[in-house]
Amino acid sequence: MSRSRNYSAIKRQCEITGKLWEDPDFPAADQSLFYSKKLHKKFVWKRPKEINVNAKFVERGFERFDIKQGELGDCWLLAAVANLTLYEELLFTVVPRYQSFGEGYCGIFYFNFWQYGEWVEVCVDDRLPTVNGELVFMHSAEGNEFWSALLEKAYAKLCGSYENLQTGSASESMEDFTGGIAERFDLRDPKQASEITFMDIVRAVESRSLLCCSIDVWQRVLFVGLVKGHEYSITAVKRVNMPWSLGSKVVELIRLRNPWGEETEWNGPWSDRSKEWNWLTEQQKKDLDLTFASDGEFWMTFGDFKRYFERLEICHVCHFNDDNSTADPASVRGKCDELCERWRQQSFNGSWIKGKTAGGCGKDLITQCLLLFLESFARNPQFQFSVTRSECTAENDCSNCIIALMQKYRRRQHAESNRFLHIGFAVYKVDDAMLYNRVLDYQFFANHESASGSRAFINIRENCQRFRLEEGRYVVIPSTYDPDVEGEFLLRIYCKNPDAL
Repeated sequence: MSRSRNYSAIKRQCEITGKLWEDPDFPAADQSLFYSKKLHKKFVWKRPKEINVNAKFVERGFERFDIKQGELGDCWLLAAVANLTLYEELLFTVVPRYQSFGEGYCGIFYFNFWQYGEWVEVCVDDRLPTVNGELVFMHSAEGNEFWSALLEKAYAKLCGSYENLQTGSASESMEDFTGGIAERFDLRDPKQASEITFMDIVRAVESRSLLCCSIDVWQRVLFVGLVKGHEYSITAVKRVNMPWSLGSKVVELIRLRNPWGEETEWNGPWSDRSKEWNWLTEQQKKDLDLTFASDGEFWMTFGDFKRYFERLEICHVCHFNDDNSTADPASVRGKCDELCERWRQQSFNGSWIKGKTAGGCGKDLITQCLLLFLESFARNPQFQFSVTRSECTAENDCSNCIIALMQKYRRRQHAESNRFLHIGFAVYKVDDAMLYNRVLDYQFFANHESASGSRAFINIRENCQRFRLEEGRYVVIPSTYDPDVEGEFLLRIYCKNPDAL
């Protein structure tokens, strides 16, 4: 991705004037920090060389250990940043190369984020909020390294303020760093938990997906060292063969990292310096790149992972393109023989407008209750797609369609508790060719069952669902739960076959 005219123009102007850039759109002021509470600390904005005379943009390369959480509740962002460092191609899309405090330094840095179907460049000056001369929010373990703090500032600018980074889902930030499609799995649901196997995680890692996990409920440390209400990065998976004396069994291990970047770590089996490591050879430890440090990273068995963690989020980093293009994403479910399968994407932008296209929700697919707000439901936007060949290479229940409904621009709003609307969608099969190119009306919905749809209406940025559809023509109806609630959205539809759309 090339540098935009905006960055280049600003840099040229700074070179002419000899002055360091000061961003007028995201000033070094309290309004860029918090809007809902009075500040009890004196924040002083400083440039990196005012914090550390040996300041570097990056020191000894980009690493997951560069990520340490500060006094902001944005672990959902930091966990994704840590995963981003595992893949240079993805990292350098977001954090362009060759930025430094050396020759040509003008106090401006730039980053790229995916937003609703396109990549946007965000320029920031390098004035960072400090208290007593130290960075307050995200920072590197290396005291003279500043790329991570500047990345967080750029994302805060994109979202409107640092406060707007408080609380979120790793799915959101992972998508903004990759343009991928993120799925969330509830490990408390026996059905969903049983469908997630260790090999699914292996396939996801091998396909360069980003993975995060969490334990719900508000933040507190459990007796086993895990933190509730907190996001973790999944940074590696490995099968380890145990010695003959222990039955020659295979242990499935998963490596996680707490973005706090300190000693709050898992303390159960296979934790740092636990007795289990004595069973492995030195070569096996080397293969695992094993280190014991108070850095927030630890290993645990896959069984313990599923026992304690409640939510798994996987962002498929597949360079999907619109319309007649194809890509090779890996199926996280691992139900098909091929690791890489062909998909095709279609994207739609739309909006819910009060009194016009904000019709409210349709049938509850879980309880199968009568249509709610049926009279207004038909006013919702309607989008058509076809599945022309839906065979899978393995079991008949292999999903062949993913639909993701994303609401736009809500994180910039100054209302944390009501930021995201409850959104969902219903999918109807249209057997009558005469109806396919027409807007479906009240009578159609009153007399037809939906073929599929989202499990529920949820108040997160994106509601994503995968399922299997038969060959045929379909209409998807995205909506809010309540009628006359306004908002904008991006709808993405993926079908598995090369001529599926």
